[in-house]
Amino acid sequence: MGDENDSYSEVTTESWGSRLMGSIKGVGVGFLLILASVILLWWNEGRSVKTYKSLKEGKGLTVEAKADSVNASLENKLVHVSGHVTTDETLVDPVFYVSAAKALSFRRTVEMYQWQEHCTSESEKNLGGSKTTTTKCTYDKAWADSIDSSKFKKPKGHQNPEMLYKSMSRVTKSAKLGAYRLPQDLTSSLSNYTALDIDDTVVRAAKAVTGKPATKTSDGIFLGLNPDKPALGDYRVKFEVVRPTDASVIAKQTSDTFSAYQTEAGGTISMISEGIVSAKDMFTSAEKANATITWILRLVGWLAMTVGFSMLLKPFVTLLDVVPFLGSIMGFGVGLASGVTAFAISLLTIALAWLFYRPILSLILFAIAAAIVYFFKMRGAKKKAEAV
Repeated sequence: MGDENDSYSEVTTESWGSRLMGSIKGVGVGFLLILASVILLWWNEGRSVKTYKSLKEGKGLTVEAKADSVNASLENKLVHVSGHVTTDETLVDPVFYVSAAKALSFRRTVEMYQWQEHCTSESEKNLGGSKTTTTKCTYDKAWADSIDSSKFKKPKGHQNPEMLYKSMSRVTKSAKLGAYRLPQDLTSSLSNYTALDIDDTVVRAAKAVTGKPATKTSDGIFLGLNPDKPALGDYRVKFEVVRPTDASVIAKQTSDTFSAYQTEAGGTISMISEGIVSAKDMFTSAEKANATITWILRLVGWLAMTVGFSMLLKPFVTLLDVVPFLGSIMGFGVGLASGVTAFAISLLTIALAWLFYRPILSLILFAIAAAIVYFFKMRGAKKKAEAV
């Protein structure tokens, strides 16, 4: 067994020829990244517009319904219902035999005390184009989900035992919102978990099931000899539930339950919020979420495209790495050019995707992209003129 705080160092050197071949092979990956980025950006704008239009359409169609009775005249309409969500079902943990009566959801979270690895690498380019990489890894023990120690840089002395008990969750199939049956997919979105109180019976059952000493803790069970000094392979298990709660739903009324409402814009509407929330506020939250997702995916698309262009130009950087100083200058220029080019193409892709939905915004985006291209074109022409 290794020390509680252990370390490992590794130094590797890659030749210039090997680096050059690797960068050439990466050109194909770069092309694929650029293509995937364009597809992602195009799809994201279409998704964003469809969601926006669907929510806008839904706002004008939503009808208020009472939770205490099902109004047959609202069949297949988009309804907003608020009330108390309950269930008579008892959710049971099949391993530890913990039961949660009248719980909407139940989850068991399991962590094992085990080795974990932290690695950092530093690379240095050498004259002639080779690159030396120094990797340093440290090892310590911590509570975590299953960690595969066979993939450690230094597995010897840091082997983790097999994790026999895993986290799991259960969601009731019989939740009701007043007179309505609540679908399981909406019930699972209610996530206000609180700790489940356990008694000595649960502790004894855990000991019998695992064969390990069991101790009750503030938030569950500790499996091992000493909770204050955990050993490799010890477990801590936490049990949580979602209790009956107030909730609000916007979805299609289908008999005495809910289903996704298909809009003419092409999207679907089926959402739930914890608490008594007005339809207006629920739609506002959904619109904000749509805008956030849209911007995140735009950023992801741009970053992926930037990486793609960098990989496309990487062989030129590697060629100049024969003299590390020249390679570093070239690398900086490639990174900057890749980011700017990806930004311009991303704007162009977004503008084209929105052309049929937001003509004015499309024209603005086209103008920005053109301005960027024009700026760098004029800058290049000016440098050439100065050089002459």
